[in-house]
Parts: sequence; C-alpha cells; structure tokens
Amino acid sequence: MALATAMVVPNYPRKGIDVTFTVVTANAVSTFVMVAYSPLCLLLGFEAQTTGVMLGATIHDMAQIAGAGYAVSEPVDNTAVLVKLFRVLLLLPVVVAVGWWFTRSGAEHGKDRVSVPVFALAFLGLCLVNSILPSIPGLDALYPPFKSALVTASN
Repeated sequence: MALATAMVVPNYPRKGIDVTFTVVTANAVSTFVMVAYSPLCLLLGFEAQTTGVMLGATIHDMAQIAGAGYAVSEPVDNTAVLVKLFRVLLLLPVVVAVGWWFTRSGAEHGKDRVSVPVFALAFLGLCLVNSILPSIPGLDALYPPFKSALVTASN
C-alpha cells in the first residue's frame, strides 16, 4: 500500500509522514478486525458467504483475510479471498482517478506527472489471462503449465 500511495500522490512536504501514518493505521486496524470480526460474524449468526464477504471487504491485508477466513471455515476463506481480489481489481480506476485529481488540482496543470500504476495494469492483465485463457479451445491445454510457471515465478 505504501508503494502504491507513494507512486500515485505527487511529492509534497509531509508526504512521507502521511504515507507512514496511513500504512501503520491501516495495518493496526486490520489486525484488530482480523481477530474481532470472525467471532463477531459467528456470534451474529452470519452464513459462510456473508462472513466471507464481510471479512474480505473490511480487512486490509490478504494474509490477515486468509487467517480470519480460515479460522472460521474453508468456504468463508474462499469467499473472503475472492472479495479481497475484487477490491484489488478496483484499485486500478481509483489509482488513475486519484492521480488525475492531484495533477488537476495543482496551480499549473501538467507540471506534475503521475507515474503509470504498472502493478495495477499487470494485475488486471493477469486477471484477464486467468479468466479467458482456460475457456479458449485449443489453448486450454497450455493454460496449466503457464499458470504453474507464473505461480512459481511469484514465489
């Protein structure tokens, strides 16, 4: 998150302090809700899908989501992870919009330039490949080794 924020927001005097505060606060709150929300969802009698949506939509870190979801059940964990991945996908338009807004709000438009969020574009591309490639006849046999190579490279 710090890298994404640092890449999108143009430089200003308190940028480092603001980014640090944002990262520390998001992780502290996320750690608290990771521990608190799983039992709360069970106490409220939520179904597995509802619990997964709540965990995936409210917890910041993917590892914390997986831990909180798996603490309840595997179906909750699967739903929570899918919701989080969808949230990550939504970062692309948000990052572009925030960057555009910051450059437009300056006294001289065009003076500041925001770098292209390559991580978001790569994520979007991999989502498309993962969604489309297995359904194309003839390429469906190539997909498992390709996916395996990407998973190995990401580790």
